[in-house]
Amino acid sequence: MSAARDVYLAELDEYAASLEADRAECPDGDTCRDHYVSVDPTVLRTLIRQVREPLASAPAYLGNPHDHPIWRELADEIARAMTEFGPMHSPHEGHSVIREELDVELWEHVCRDTGRSPEARHEALQVAAMAIRYILDLCEG
Repeated sequence: MSAARDVYLAELDEYAASLEADRAECPDGDTCRDHYVSVDPTVLRTLIRQVREPLASAPAYLGNPHDHPIWRELADEIARAMTEFGPMHSPHEGHSVIREELDVELWEHVCRDTGRSPEARHEALQVAAMAIRYILDLCEG
């Protein structure tokens, strides 16, 4: 596990502990008005455990999916796209960019029966990168 992820998970653990402490001090328990917008600490603890432990259903060759080299390739592709092109300005633009990568570029490889080629892999990586760009550029949170 990376050092940054360890720090993040430690912060989440600390946050979950503070939520549990707050709920323990609340006279109304889980029905306390202050906790309606709060995260359920048991849900947070489940998420932390899932991040810490490799997925049980992951293929054996994958090991811990968080450590797969594809994430570095994806990060590099996102960085390249952000350097070369400006941000997406609207959901319509974002949809069009993703659709062009998926329904034109990648689909062309599928139709030519080269859908498993390194070029098709690169197009699929661009689809993923543009989907993440959509989230980063256009979605709140």
